[in-house]
Amino acid sequence: MFRGLFTAALTLITALLIMSLSTPQFAFAHEVSTKTTVAEPTEVSEDYALLAALEHAGFVKDDLLYSSVEKDTEDGVEVYEVEFQVGHQEYNYEIEAATGNILSYELDN
Repeated sequence: MFRGLFTAALTLITALLIMSLSTPQFAFAHEVSTKTTVAEPTEVSEDYALLAALEHAGFVKDDLLYSSVEKDTEDGVEVYEVEFQVGHQEYNYEIEAATGNILSYELDN
């Protein structure tokens, strides 16, 4: 008797689990959502821009003698102008604020 009851309970639990995984939760025919969400534009932080430039140049924050990050607009695109110095070498990077992509860089002596 116990074995039959155990098998029936296990079968019921399995069936409920399969049903819960195969049907959307709280989906009723009269509740259809037409709401569309649009993600807000995001941008990388000043710190991210500095770290991206440092990584590209092969350095870490501890290597810095000086650093500066300023937000600017170039040809309608928001960018971070990143400057830093390691040793006697100065680095200048332009990083797109929306994506973190490096747009340009140069080394000054």
